[in-house]
Amino acid sequence: MNHRGQTARHWYDKHYATFGPSPLMPWGRKILHHFIALRVPPEAHVIDLGCGDGALLAALRTVAGHHPGSLWGIEQSRIAASQAIARCPGSNIIVGDLLALPLRYGVYRVAILAEVIEHLNDQ
Repeated sequence: MNHRGQTARHWYDKHYATFGPSPLMPWGRKILHHFIALRVPPEAHVIDLGCGDGALLAALRTVAGHHPGSLWGIEQSRIAASQAIARCPGSNIIVGDLLALPLRYGVYRVAILAEVIEHLNDQ
């Protein structure tokens, strides 16, 4: 719960419904730069944990040349996830809880966790 008694999911649903998709923020551009430097093959599976509206996934697709089917995102906000699906057609976007991932171990070559830890419950 946040200071107003809302869960993070509810807060982000409201945020994304009000403001819509956002541009790739400066931290996202840094991640993208490091990702390109890793020379991850375009077919390698990459997951963005807490993908929001898909800005980073879209950049991985267009700038890094990643294949849409190899890009995965998990997001708690249904509204943000629907924006990610629209922004990254062909990518695999899942609405879910990071603490109960519905994913298999060993599938992903790279996992990205950016701007998420501060939203997790301390317990």
